Amino acid sequence: MPLVFGAGSRLRPDERVQVLRHSLATTEHSFSSGLAVTTPERAVLDEARVLDSDRELVVGIDMAQAAAVTTVERLSTMLAATPVRAGRDSGPQRLRRLLDLVVPDSWSPGETRLRLVWEVEAARPRPWRNQRIVDASGTTVAVVDLLDAQAGVVGEYDGAPHRTSAQHRRDVQRQRDLERLGFVVVSAVASDVASGAMRRRLAADVRRAVARARGPEPARRWVAGPGRPPWV
Repeated sequence: MPLVFGAGSRLRPDERVQVLRHSLATTEHSFSSGLAVTTPERAVLDEARVLDSDRELVVGIDMAQAAAVTTVERLSTMLAATPVRAGRDSGPQRLRRLLDLVVPDSWSPGETRLRLVWEVEAARPRPWRNQRIVDASGTTVAVVDLLDAQAGVVGEYDGAPHRTSAQHRRDVQRQRDLERLGFVVVSAVASDVASGAMRRRLAADVRRAVARARGPEPARRWVAGPGRPPWV
């Protein structure tokens, strides 16, 4: 558990706690059930100070936004009031840099990891997230994780719930339905986003899919609009 103390604290970290020694403004904490806790924005800043992976920090912020815990606007407001101390505290500068990669409408960590490969390694424009694809008859075909509407490419992250045989059958039919509308589908699982080498391979798959795609149909047979989160 991360604990924030002033510079004079003598508490030492062990396997139970991680000690952070940074000044804490009165606006950066509150009380919950009698316990002093940092605000969500300050908690994100402290993660930016200690988390090794830029990618996983973006995942965490996406999920904090999905849970309505914080927003990019609130984080930016906090950062505007946080002094820059060159060489002493890289957390604020790191967080400012990574906010450009954050989105407010990711539905899962895996989806964000796939999106980052799409944007960073594959160098593609930011895709739409969690779009409901409706065909010409008005039937909902799928709510897809990522959509490049201009190229006609869909990105799908298949997490643990997709491993059952029943879900796999549904996924196969869903992909057929999307391909019938002219989409090229790129699917990914956890191992595809777990290492630099695998992410580069996945990025190559994305670029090949874009090259293979026909783009939007001249008389488009589908429309897209925001899907509804499953927890709402």
